[in-house]
Amino acid sequence: MTNLLKNSLSQDQIADAYRRGIIELPYPPRELWIEPTNRCNLRCPKCPHATGLKRAMGIMSEEIFRDLIEEVSDWKPLISFHLGGESLLVPDLPDRIRLAAEHGMSTVLHSNGLLLTEDYSRRLIDSGLELLSVSVDGEDERSYREAMGGGNFNRLKRNVTRFLELRTSRSPFLVIRVTRPSPDKFPRADESPLAEWGADYLQIADQHVWSGADAERRRDLGLGLDGPLSACARIWYGMGILWDGTVVPCCMDMEGEHPIGSTRVNSVRAIWNGEAMVKLRRNHVAGEFGDIALCRNCDELREGGPHTGWEEAKGRMKLWLRKRAHSLFRPYG
Repeated sequence: MTNLLKNSLSQDQIADAYRRGIIELPYPPRELWIEPTNRCNLRCPKCPHATGLKRAMGIMSEEIFRDLIEEVSDWKPLISFHLGGESLLVPDLPDRIRLAAEHGMSTVLHSNGLLLTEDYSRRLIDSGLELLSVSVDGEDERSYREAMGGGNFNRLKRNVTRFLELRTSRSPFLVIRVTRPSPDKFPRADESPLAEWGADYLQIADQHVWSGADAERRRDLGLGLDGPLSACARIWYGMGILWDGTVVPCCMDMEGEHPIGSTRVNSVRAIWNGEAMVKLRRNHVAGEFGDIALCRNCDELREGGPHTGWEEAKGRMKLWLRKRAHSLFRPYG
């Protein structure tokens, strides 16, 4: 069993804190979404990059990254190398992944895969990366270009298949993630043409909106506006760190509109239970989402099964953790 799967399945302490509504947590963050860069080579219509990010563009400095890894090596959280951009645009990304792996941390990378050349593939395979997730929203060249805002479908297929040929084992584990264009498309993973690419797992995801999106955007995607809401499990589990060291509550805050601290000023542990993060958890426990630009209309508040109050929160949290792990490590079917 890999460290990633093991860590995802052993978080009873988190589930208990979530169920009880504890807002100052007795444990450090178990996952950090680290942003190597917020630059991107695509302009997908579903993404804030389609209209251009408002915040400055950049690449995380080696100093910020090294200091961060040194600090969190005490408890070894899962490191997800993505947030607001295409991480493969960072030339030394494999070296950064290797540094985290050498410090005993599990590593995940999410990418659109278009820059996954043979050389880059070899370096990623040798870096200690545990899982690579590639977004392929479309089943052919036409649908892919429409969904992804450009890009070359056939090149991507070659990149992915060559990556699989270069591996000497099932590591990094390769996930193809496709967003269901409508409720009647891709009803089963094994019915998708993308299953022929040979990835270890094909993950079919529903449409979603980024945090802070308005009601009109939800309607455009055919998503409902009704239904019960509950506290978001993410803020009991992890945080996001932007390229300049700014810390945000989760990976949904692509614009950095809800900063809760900076690793250049405070430690990750201090920010995790700092005033801003504690206040956010308090608002979620109270069900006060309407005034939080980051959270209102966010799909994370509508996911995870029945919402009948805090008596079911522990079950929901466990389901969320297991769903995350099994969706990454289960074969087709």
